[in-house]
Amino acid sequence: SFGGAVAYEIAQQLTAAGENVALLALIDSRNPALPLPAPAFHPRFVARRIANQVRADVAGMGDIIRRLGVRTGARYLRGRTAIALHNVLYRRLPARLWPLLWPDPIPRAEREWLAADASAYDRYHPVPYPGRITFLWPEHSLPTEVFDTRRAWAELALGGFDVRRIPGSHLTVVVEPLASITAATLAEALCEARVEGEARTTPEGRDAPGRAPAPGARR
Repeated sequence: SFGGAVAYEIAQQLTAAGENVALLALIDSRNPALPLPAPAFHPRFVARRIANQVRADVAGMGDIIRRLGVRTGARYLRGRTAIALHNVLYRRLPARLWPLLWPDPIPRAEREWLAADASAYDRYHPVPYPGRITFLWPEHSLPTEVFDTRRAWAELALGGFDVRRIPGSHLTVVVEPLASITAATLAEALCEARVEGEARTTPEGRDAPGRAPAPGARR
C-alpha cells in the first residue's frame, strides 16, 4: 500500500506542475482514509480470519489452478495458506508468545521497516486527483464484506476509476508465480494509455479549444 501512496502523490505533483500523467496505476493500495481494524487479540477473530482466508482460497482456487497448472497452483495455495496463518497469529498474539510460532517467513528487519512504512502511510491524506486511476484488484483477497481496498479511491478519481482484476492476494500478486500475470495486466494498461495519448496528439484526436477531454472510465 505504501508504494501506491507514493505513486499517487508523485502523479499529483507532476499534474500540478503541468506534466501529463498518462497512467496512474495502483496495485491493491489501501486508501489511507480507510482504516484497518484495530490490532487487538480476540479468540474469535483468529477463527474468523482463517475462515475468511479459506473462503477466499476456495473462491479463487479454480482460477489459479487453471492459470498456473495443477502442480504449481497447488504448491502456491499451500504456501499461501501457511503464510496467511502465521501473519494472523503474529499480528494478534502478544509479543511474548511469538517465540512459540514456527519461524517467521518475513525477516525481523523487514518487519521493522514495514511498520515504519505503515506509520507514514497512515499520516498521508490524499486529495482528489484530476485524472483517472487504474486499480489492479486481487480477486482472491478477503471477502469484500470484510475489507475492500477499492473503497474510497473512486471518490478521489475525478477522471474515472478503472478496476482490473488479477488473481492472488495483496502480497502474492507481486511474487512469482502470479507476478507475471500482474505485470501483463499492467503492461496492457500502459499500452492502452500510450494509444490514448497518441490519439490525442493527432489532429483528429485533439480536443476542441476550451473543451476538456472526456474522461473514460471502465469499472
